[in-house]
Amino acid sequence: MGLDKERREGEVIARPGLNIRKRVMMVAAKSWKEAKEIAEKEGEELVFHNFDTGEYGTCPRSKRFGCYRKGEFIEERCICIPAKFTTDELEEKEKKFLEENPEWGKGEE
Repeated sequence: MGLDKERREGEVIARPGLNIRKRVMMVAAKSWKEAKEIAEKEGEELVFHNFDTGEYGTCPRSKRFGCYRKGEFIEERCICIPAKFTTDELEEKEKKFLEENPEWGKGEE
C-alpha cells in the first residue's frame, strides 16, 4: 500500500520511499522531541517518523526512505514535518494525519 506520489496534508508530508542515490548520514531518534532537538542542533529543515522502522529523525527535503533487500528496493512509509513546530504540534499533526488517513498507517496487508 504505497503512495503513488508525495502527498501533502497541511504541513505534513507523507512520502513513499524512492531509490537513495547517495547515502545521507542521519541520527535516529526515539521520539518527535528527540528528532526536533537534533534538527535544531544540525540545522535540518524536516523531522520524520518512519512507520516501517519505528525511527524518528531529521532529514533534508530531498531525502527518500527505503532499503534494499536481496537487491530489491523496498519503500518505507514516513511522515515528514517541518522542524519549526513544537513537539506538541508535531504529535498533533501526526495524529490528525493518521485520523484523516487511517489506511496509511496500517501499511500493506
